[in-house]
Amino acid sequence: SVFCGLMSWTDAIIRNSRTEIWVMDTYLEQVQLPRPMRAIELDRVRSVEGVAWAVPFFHKVVPVKQPDGGYKMVQLIGVDDVTLIGAPREMVEGKLEDLRLPDTVVIDEYAVERLSEEYVSPEGEAREVRVGDWVEIQDYFFQIVGICKAIRPIYGGPFIYTTYKRSQKVMPAGVRTLSYILVGTQEGAESTAVARRIRNDTGLLALDQASFSWK
Repeated sequence: SVFCGLMSWTDAIIRNSRTEIWVMDTYLEQVQLPRPMRAIELDRVRSVEGVAWAVPFFHKVVPVKQPDGGYKMVQLIGVDDVTLIGAPREMVEGKLEDLRLPDTVVIDEYAVERLSEEYVSPEGEAREVRVGDWVEIQDYFFQIVGICKAIRPIYGGPFIYTTYKRSQKVMPAGVRTLSYILVGTQEGAESTAVARRIRNDTGLLALDQASFSWK
């Protein structure tokens, strides 16, 4: 039971996003270590029969700079700018829709815990990180506009969510940022059949959520 409990944490990214089908590089071995794909793959997946929509998903473990100069590692997630598909929908504080505001992020409850360990407010007060505060990621500043509920991962640090286009700011120019493609099926289409068509038509690996979790 301990082993199964620990293993259930390894697919936290998948369960937090609650998506029908995940598309990825064929040689993916670990969900926390995606192999970025070409941007054109998104259009190729959208053209497959049975696909209702397909959106980009970014994932990268990055350092958040602390006021004392130290760093905390977090998992930065970039979700579709328009639909916000891929982000947890249960909010503890704030609104998920505020991610559409400039330079904003939503953090999970575990991030509040981790980032508060050495946090000092601009006024010099030692307190918990909260909505309205700013975090520094790769020399860019982002304002926290919400706190969400998310399944805690087994490693890689807490989750910080932003939009896909904004997540590209923290990556060097020219580096591929398409970690996964999230797919929804058309009404009446069966997800395993659509996933099979995506594999056949694009050469990419496509799995429904349950199959991806087991993999």
